[in-house]
Parts: sequence; C-alpha cells; structure tokens
Amino acid sequence: MENMNKKKQGALDEAMETMTLIQTGKRDIIPLALIEPYGTRYWQTWMDFLRAELLDRGYIKKSDFSLFELLDSPENAVERINLFYRRLHSLRYVNGKLVIRMTSPLTPRKSFRA
Repeated sequence: MENMNKKKQGALDEAMETMTLIQTGKRDIIPLALIEPYGTRYWQTWMDFLRAELLDRGYIKKSDFSLFELLDSPENAVERINLFYRRLHSLRYVNGKLVIRMTSPLTPRKSFRA
C-alpha cells in the first residue's frame, strides 16, 4: 500500500508541475490525461480540493480545468492523446502570443468540469 501511495504522489506532483508549466507558458501544450478507473476517486478528490481551495478563492480560473482530462482507462487516454496529435499541425509564438494551427476545427465544449 505504501508503494501505491508513493506512485499516486508522484503522479500528482508531475501533473501539477506540468499544468503549472503549461499555464505559465514555460512548456508547450500537451495532452494531460489523468486516469481514474471506474469506482475510484483519487483524481476526483483532487479536483474537489482544487475547486474548494483554489477556484472558490480566486487563485485559479474555471478554464484551468481544461488543462487536463479525466479518463477512466489507459485505452481512452491513448485515444485522446492520439486525437490531440492527429489534430495538431504546429504551434509557435508570434509577438509573444501562442499560435496553434490545427488540421481540423475545434468543437466547443459544453462546459468545463469545474
């Protein structure tokens, strides 16, 4: 059990670091898939914490929840990651703004999961 907790802590640490780097523009965007198998609540509990302690206090925005995707299996994660890279043509900075070129139009999300 101790080994499993260390793995989860490592995953949380890596996820937070990656999101911070993407959010601050210090890392190019990548698909960030958080896998939470049916019946578990590790990432959902973490999201509840983000809502209560950061979003509700104004430290993050609702749109920050779009930096990652919560998925229920490694297969679904692979599918979403592959879709991301199939659609991404290129990205670069122009006059300090990130320009993302896609191979197909984006479909708007109904709402963020915050």
